[in-house]
Parts: sequence; C-alpha cells; structure tokens
Amino acid sequence: MKNVLTTSYFFLALLLTIPFMTSCNKDVEGCTDSTANNYDADADTNDGSCTYDAVMGCTNADASNYNAEATEDDGSCIIEGCTDAAANNYNAEATQDDGSCIIEGCTEADASNYNPDATQDDGSCSYVSQLFNEGTTNGIYEMDATCDGTPSTYAMIITEDATNNMGFTLVNLHINGTMVNATLTDTGFDIANQTSANITFVGSGTIDEASSPLKVNITYTATLDGTTQQCTVVATKQ
Repeated sequence: MKNVLTTSYFFLALLLTIPFMTSCNKDVEGCTDSTANNYDADADTNDGSCTYDAVMGCTNADASNYNAEATEDDGSCIIEGCTDAAANNYNAEATQDDGSCIIEGCTEADASNYNPDATQDDGSCSYVSQLFNEGTTNGIYEMDATCDGTPSTYAMIITEDATNNMGFTLVNLHINGTMVNATLTDTGFDIANQTSANITFVGSGTIDEASSPLKVNITYTATLDGTTQQCTVVATKQ
C-alpha cells in the first residue's frame, strides 16, 4: 500500500513540474544586436527595438565623398561642378568648383566688347572700326547739335584711333578741323580733357547699337578763349 502512495505522489509532483519547466523555456524578446545601444544579453528573439548611435557623414549619393553607412548628414558633402552663376553650365548644387565653367563671350582682348571672364568665344566680338565705319558712307554721321540752346546741323566723321584699340576719333565734332579722341567704356565712351583747334573738350557719350541706322549721343563742353559752351548731339550714321 505504501508503494502505491509513493508512486502516486511521484506522478503528482511530475505533473506539477512540467508546466513550470515549460514556462522557463519561453522566448525572451528584445534587442539581440550586440552593437546596439540597448542590447539585451538575455533576449533570444529580436523584436526590432534596437537603437544605435548616429553615423555622421555625407548622405548625398551624388557627392564624391558619399558615405553609404551614414545615417545623419554632417554637411561635409563635396559635389564638384561649376559654381559660377553666370556660366552656361552652372550647378547650383556644386560645393567645389572643378574648373569646368563655360562662359560664352568675346575672348579677343582688342575687341570693343572683350569679356575677360569668357572661356569660350561665341563669335560676338566687335571692333570700333566695325561699329562706326560699316556701310557705304564710311564713318560719316549727320549731326543734330545744340550748343547753349542754339541748334545746328552738320557732318561729322568717326575714324579709328591708330594708337588705341578701344578708341576712336571724332572729326569735326564742334567745328570743321577739330579732331577729338574718345575711348570706349562699359556704358559708352569718354572724351577726356583735350584741346583741338584751340578748343578744349570734355564729355561723354552713349552708342545706340540697337538703332538702325546707328545713333551716337554725345554731351560735351567746348571752351574757347575762356568761353564755355554746353553741347548735346545726336549723330546718325549715313
């Protein structure tokens, strides 16, 4: 009888132990990546909760120093290209100029519209002789002038200045026999203080290249024997 009771107690204890043993083998969820900040050594099932320190670097795939492992951009990206906004191939995203900029313009230093920034000649170069002397009546202009309120009309000739690639000479600007030199500027031309036929000239002018025929507008002072006249001129190419 004793053996039967002992055996019964054994089976009862075994039945009570089996659920306890089963519960001990239950999966433990957590971060199982040992490189993560919140790695759980007791976890045997990764629950996707792992967190990591940010990997700083360039996250722009177009950059030469792109870091595929970076998780946070640190502003170090290097994108080579043309950084000159005036260039035909300007790259707004470029951070480092690679010398590839293409700026079209006149590359002839002796041209009146020479562009020192141009890297590629576009065939637009023009010269003083071309600007003023084209046409069948070479360099002749009809002058509508007003000096101190008195109007007059006469002919003037514009010729090249042999000593100045950016210069030209106004023949008969004020009266017959005067020869006044002028120099082209970015906005027109200047007449520096000079004397011709005993008349001292100072002035400036603009060139209306869009007009047809070509028009030249001149404002100047002419001083003779202490008397100064203020003159304005519209010269029209003949």
